[in-house]
Amino acid sequence: MSDKIMMELAKMQTNIRNLERDNKAYSKKLLERDEIIRGIDEKYKDKIQKLKDEIAFKDRMLETLRPIPKIKKGKNVK
Repeated sequence: MSDKIMMELAKMQTNIRNLERDNKAYSKKLLERDEIIRGIDEKYKDKIQKLKDEIAFKDRMLETLRPIPKIKKGKNVK
């Protein structure tokens, strides 16, 4: 192989190594970001569930406090 081809091959190999290194770094950053997002997601899921439970409790309390409508008895027609 000529020197020109060998130099071109070396440049390509260097370029590939740099791309692989960048890809590995970006993958690591994405995994770290995903981990942060999972933590935040769990935190807010718990808060949302607590709010849903509070709303359901308050709805049940309101149902018990509402007066039961009285049934009016009409005159018996014979």
